[in-house]
Amino acid sequence: MSLRSFLFKKIIKNKFNYIPIAMLVFLISLVLFFNWRAETFGGQLAQLQLIKESHQTNISYLKEELLSLDKDSKKYEEIRIEIIKSEDIFKKSKEAINNLKKEDWKNANENHADILKKTSQEMLNKGEATQEFTTYNANQILILEDISQKNIQYQNFYSDLKATNFLFTLMNIYFPFFITITIIFVICGLFEKRYIQRMDIFSVFAKSKPTITFLISAFIVSCVIFAIAILYSFLISFLLFDSGSLRYPIVSYEELTGNSYLQSIGATILPVVVLTFLSILFLVLFVYLLCTSLRDKIASLFLSLLLSVGVMGLTQIVVPLQQIAKYLPTTYFRSASIVIGHFQYNNHQLDITFMSGVICLSAWCLILVMLLKILTILRPNY
Repeated sequence: MSLRSFLFKKIIKNKFNYIPIAMLVFLISLVLFFNWRAETFGGQLAQLQLIKESHQTNISYLKEELLSLDKDSKKYEEIRIEIIKSEDIFKKSKEAINNLKKEDWKNANENHADILKKTSQEMLNKGEATQEFTTYNANQILILEDISQKNIQYQNFYSDLKATNFLFTLMNIYFPFFITITIIFVICGLFEKRYIQRMDIFSVFAKSKPTITFLISAFIVSCVIFAIAILYSFLISFLLFDSGSLRYPIVSYEELTGNSYLQSIGATILPVVVLTFLSILFLVLFVYLLCTSLRDKIASLFLSLLLSVGVMGLTQIVVPLQQIAKYLPTTYFRSASIVIGHFQYNNHQLDITFMSGVICLSAWCLILVMLLKILTILRPNY
């Protein structure tokens, strides 16, 4: 039996490996459930119904106030104009709701975009619009106009349900943490099989280069974990809701300038996959280096989680880490967020790009390979 076959059998037979994978599947299902809840109470239909009801209430209130005013007064004319505007938005929201129920996405999205334009303009005129509100509304209008032309149903970016949209949300927000933790748990269990009481029990396989075999096996296992997460996420959302569309637009931010623009989900697939596989390769090398240096599973597991997941989380809140984020490999674990520019825009690090991610991860992988070579020379029974 080859060493690689032996390792794969060890992985399959180790029941503890199924615990983090089962947790990964559970967390994906949980995210989908919460997205469904959010979409029920805050989706496009719920938003339009809220707009309709609020303007209906506002119209009734203004009409009552109008009765108590002199028809020749300035206040009377102001309220009369405001009633006309509210009635227009009320009518548009009613039309949009009817179009949604008929699954006429084109007209529903056009109605919704028109409502947002009028609402934004009204708030700007009154001086009530914040910069964040204006930017958010402008981006939503761009999306609604784009999907109206493509005749695609609107999906809230943070509560997507359809397969392609849901999968992208997972890649953008959750998978950098979920998959990294799962991979670390599984490959730490694989690497610790090499040592008993800190002695290398696979030294007998010296001619077959056990280090390379361990690394290749761990990389394949990590890719399988990633594939399981992708397939399960797609299938469960597809079976329950729909496939979605690769043409769906995502608000992205330009490198260096930070200007927003739209790109389809389909256009992000290749760069996201490239960064993801480079991140997996780095993670495998990094965990292996810790495991072979410490030769203790608990210590290796703790340090692996701390220096990968911990640093990845702290980068968003600790300013000194944000300033050197471009040079940290864990930054690029958020492959989808990097490709669409959300991480850079939110953390004011616009010099972080897809290419900087490829260079950074490749450089760190080479550094880890060199360190492993040095460790091979310095440590006995390696």
